[in-house]
Amino acid sequence: MLGSTATGKTTFLKFLETGRILKDYAPTQSMGKTIEVRYKNMNLSANDVSGVIKDSKKVWLSLIEKSEHIIYIMDINKLLNDDQKQKEIVKSDIGEICETIRNRKNAKISLVANHSDKQTLYKDNYSNFIDKVDRLPIIMESLLKLGGDNKVKLVVGSLSDEIEAKKLTEKIFLDF
Repeated sequence: MLGSTATGKTTFLKFLETGRILKDYAPTQSMGKTIEVRYKNMNLSANDVSGVIKDSKKVWLSLIEKSEHIIYIMDINKLLNDDQKQKEIVKSDIGEICETIRNRKNAKISLVANHSDKQTLYKDNYSNFIDKVDRLPIIMESLLKLGGDNKVKLVVGSLSDEIEAKKLTEKIFLDF
């Protein structure tokens, strides 16, 4: 589970572990805490790696090499609001993921567009929101770079509450 700071990595893992969304946010300060969870018929071993710590990318890359399913969480609200810093982070992260997995044909990748609930269109017109996300240049570039529809799945949603988190989780693990 990868992503920059405050994208929802720990929130998602805690949801998988407890079935609840914790409202208190504190940036993860550890380097690779492993969490064992069971979701439906799958046993998952997930690593919660800080998006804040300087050397966390080295840990990411070593974990990617061993992972069967890579989940990259991004803050779609920031991307839709044209946050240049967030765009550069995503572009850099995707580049590093690509470089690390370029010879792996079986790696499953989910690009998770979290914080969708912060966009009015998400609630008002879901299909138009999905179209808007699909047409975002950073999303199109990331999907293409990671191998297209055969290798990567774009999952759009929110971890704002348990109902939204359950929907997002089901989308991530559907067909994987």
